Amino acid sequence: MGRNRKTYSESFKKQVAIEAMDEKRTVAEIAASNNIAPGMVSHKRIVQQRPQKTRS
Repeated sequence: MGRNRKTYSESFKKQVAIEAMDEKRTVAEIAASNNIAPGMVSHKRIVQQRPQKTRS
């Protein structure tokens, strides 16, 4: 039997990315307060900073 992956809402992802971009707390502190892995915080920050693709 496989484990189900945990999913997060878009608003939660944005909140974590904004916290990471503020740079007021460390990645480890943000991860601990949101019960997620530190790597996810870094990934969310990178994704949030990436320019959005526009459709032509």
